[in-house]
Amino acid sequence: MRHQGDREAGRIAARYLIAQEHSAFALFAPSDNEYTRLRAEGFRTELARRGHEPFTVGEPGLLNSMHNGKVEENIGILVARLAQMPRPCAIFAVDDLRSALLCRLALEAGYRVPADFALLGVDDNRFICENAPVPLSSVALGSREIGRRAAERLTAFIEGETFPPLCPPRVLVPPRRCR
Repeated sequence: MRHQGDREAGRIAARYLIAQEHSAFALFAPSDNEYTRLRAEGFRTELARRGHEPFTVGEPGLLNSMHNGKVEENIGILVARLAQMPRPCAIFAVDDLRSALLCRLALEAGYRVPADFALLGVDDNRFICENAPVPLSSVALGSREIGRRAAERLTAFIEGETFPPLCPPRVLVPPRRCR
């Protein structure tokens, strides 16, 4: 599903990580789809505007090839890439699932999260963020609110009314733990 705020989510991530006083940045955008491209573009653009350029953790398509029996090989590529990264480094993953994957791989390789790699995802998937080995931060897109407003737009369209504006991504959601 395309979200009008995907590019903005990348910009929010960059601004947040810069505000946290990180000086090294990386991007984990291993899928080749529209939301990945837009979020990555927003992140790169905002960093460039502020004089930074991110390292790349995984190339587009890397995770797609995992479905072709190359899981071990691609995990090895990711771990090797983490070893090449400056530390500490703030890594923006284009979604929470990728952020959790990097968290697990980094910890298994002996790195400290967030001391060596500060991770930030998108979607505010509470199940993923709260159950990762280390609680994860995420940019919330406001998906439920978008769904509600989409239903309002559909109703308004059917009734011939004007459409209410859609909501932009919200601010960052810090990590939280289940009790």
